Amino acid sequence: MRQFTMCLTVMLLSFWSLRVSAQFHTIQSVGLDADTFSISTDPYVRDVTSGMKEKESPEKKSLLQLFSFGLTAAKIGKHQSKTKKSADFLQEKGKKSFEKNENQSAAEPEKPLLSPSDSMIFYIIKNRLTVCMPLNLVNINSSYGYRTDPFTRCRKFHDGIDLQGGHDVVYSMLPGIVVKTVHGDTGYGNYVILDHGTIQCLYGHLSEIYTKQGMAVQAGTIVGRVGSSGRSTGNHLHIRLQRLDGNGAWQSTDPLPFLQALRDKVIECDRLLAELSGEKKNPQRDELTIANLYAALKRHGVKYPKIVLAQALLESGNFRSRLCREGNNLFGLRHSKGYYTFDHWEESVIAYRDWVQYKHRDGEGYYTFLKRIGYASAKDYIYKVRKIAEQL
Repeated sequence: MRQFTMCLTVMLLSFWSLRVSAQFHTIQSVGLDADTFSISTDPYVRDVTSGMKEKESPEKKSLLQLFSFGLTAAKIGKHQSKTKKSADFLQEKGKKSFEKNENQSAAEPEKPLLSPSDSMIFYIIKNRLTVCMPLNLVNINSSYGYRTDPFTRCRKFHDGIDLQGGHDVVYSMLPGIVVKTVHGDTGYGNYVILDHGTIQCLYGHLSEIYTKQGMAVQAGTIVGRVGSSGRSTGNHLHIRLQRLDGNGAWQSTDPLPFLQALRDKVIECDRLLAELSGEKKNPQRDELTIANLYAALKRHGVKYPKIVLAQALLESGNFRSRLCREGNNLFGLRHSKGYYTFDHWEESVIAYRDWVQYKHRDGEGYYTFLKRIGYASAKDYIYKVRKIAEQL
């Protein structure tokens, strides 16, 4: 009987160790990768509060009762008194330990789980997760309103704005529902329409679509890639914004003020997060030097960074050209009306990657690639770049 009772006890203990709930609750991390967020609610509050009070399940109660019964059955014969003495000793020891811990907890003030600064950070993150710019780098090629149609050369109304892009990923600007996806070779080409309640946004001329009709998306969800499908003269992203009027009809509106307000909110959230987290700008990293530029090229995944670094040195005259100093344009990137200007020189690195390198073919030599796309009109351009790269 004693052996049977001991075996039963061991079996129950083993079973209990397998069924007991996890003590710690992992806080779900929020990745800040290129604004691609998949969480709209605050994961921290949800997971932290889930571990505060855990109700005892019926299964756990029955298991405890069975375990108690096994211990009671073990108290037989001459071992009963010894077991009782051991139990009394352990009970008294536990009582003293409990009283000691109770006195310590009464003496020490309780520390809050979240400090005010932590709560503020979570609040800012929650707000930050609700907005996203449509591209990593936004430059407007063509604005909203009447313009000269690039095909007919006649004056025609342009119902959105065109953003410069190569093969960039396109993000949802707000949480919403995909109400329409179209694959076509006319008009907007491949396009997606997202419904955000009182506004709807169309993303047109995509090369690829990554969403399906009826799908719920969060701000930062990748909906497709920039392309030149449909009635288009080159790679760009067409954004059409519509609002509900008083009669319940959708009317187009200029997306530019909306994008500006979106950008302001993103910048403000990022600034507040940097301040609360104690992050400080590193002036040495911001300085335009060969070492910092090379590090930025590698950080942003630019192919053949050494050759591209040589291009930047040649294009900018060793960082002394006016375009580089005033426009932060390291590569002479230009549009139909002139050269692009950037707020920071690192933005031109991202632009080069997204607007130029998407044309590169796997396995293709980089000098062959530059010659194929006609990157520069000067006949000795490749020769000069090669010579600079050999000296780096």
